Amino acid sequence: MLEHANLFTIFWVSLTAYYIDKHFLAVTFALKIKYLSGFLQKFININNYKTMKKLISAFALVLASVAFVNAQAVMTLETTTIDYGKIDKGSERVRKFKFTNTGNEPLIIKSAKGSCGCTVPSYPKEPIMPGETGTIDVNYDTNREGMFTKTVTITTNEATDTHTLTIKGEVKPAAAQESVPAGTNGLQKG
Repeated sequence: MLEHANLFTIFWVSLTAYYIDKHFLAVTFALKIKYLSGFLQKFININNYKTMKKLISAFALVLASVAFVNAQAVMTLETTTIDYGKIDKGSERVRKFKFTNTGNEPLIIKSAKGSCGCTVPSYPKEPIMPGETGTIDVNYDTNREGMFTKTVTITTNEATDTHTLTIKGEVKPAAAQESVPAGTNGLQKG
């Protein structure tokens, strides 16, 4: 019966650890579980197969919940503010905010909303896998003269699920065109 308990323990904990973290944790846990069974029998004096199974299952559940809390997407932005500077009316409208998913789960951008109709963001609709990069393009209406500061609110699947991006600058008025005096078609007053 004890041999079946060890096989079950190795199988159950290996399977649980595989789903918790497919890397280091699964290998380490599978190798050390045999020693855990021996420890439980020797020092805690558990010789009943069902009791050992319940205890190991509870331990695996606690471990799984800890690993679940640590598994998340993380959006790391290169910058959260872009300054257009002083630009001419009708200049280039789009600025790009670059980011990387530094977490260990896919990053999903749920929405991006500008603070007004003159600021229109566009963002990747597909999940950004861990280690991958992406951009959020912000299109500002540069035909509006004067200073501006606008925000874009990004909502994601992160634990802290919102980011605020800021654009600012000044759109200079169009240069006044010089007018030429009206001609007299060669007639002179005389």
